[in-house]
Amino acid sequence: MTSIIGSGLESYVHSHARRRALGLIGEAKAESRRLIEQATAEGEAMRQEIGRRSAHSIEAHRRKAIAQARLGARQILLQRREGCLENVWREAGSLLRACGQGSPRERLALIERLVSDGVEQLSGGALEISVSEEDRELITDEVLQELARRLRATHGVTSLTMVGAMVPAWGGVIVRRANSQEIVDNSLEGRLALAKRSLRDEASALLSQGPDLAAGARRADGSDTRPIH
Repeated sequence: MTSIIGSGLESYVHSHARRRALGLIGEAKAESRRLIEQATAEGEAMRQEIGRRSAHSIEAHRRKAIAQARLGARQILLQRREGCLENVWREAGSLLRACGQGSPRERLALIERLVSDGVEQLSGGALEISVSEEDRELITDEVLQELARRLRATHGVTSLTMVGAMVPAWGGVIVRRANSQEIVDNSLEGRLALAKRSLRDEASALLSQGPDLAAGARRADGSDTRPIH
């Protein structure tokens, strides 16, 4: 269809019959209205689609940002939790080392308790014990014989021998069945390693709860951070 704009309309009217021109003008107006309506409808549809896409894009971006923020926060929390746990174990290690550096009387009493615990786990029999170099002077023949006598009566120990293998570094004692691979590691470093394995989940849970709830949990069960007695 020929588009007629401005003064071109006058030339067209003069070249063709007025009636024909008016008819064409009417058709043009109708077509124009249709095109405008179609364009308006398409524009509205496009606007709505853009709106939906924009809203979807914004929502997707928001969800992604939230997910990334949560992931970042979780990573920070885990890092801080690991840092807290490392501090806990470091402090526990310091306390255990302090136990191994106590007075001779305190160290001997600790060794006797740890030997008794190891003997109980091995159910008596012929046993061997190892202590640190610093503690060997505490386990005299008389002390060893007296300890064996008591453990014979309470746990069925048939013999108790001091050996130099597998010597603890911090203190404590390692108890093993003679001529066997059965061992109870009651060295202070061994007790710390055991605590890490058995208490890690519980400690993580307490740290997740926060200081108030963690303190409440300690008050509830009467636990504390004092060294082994």
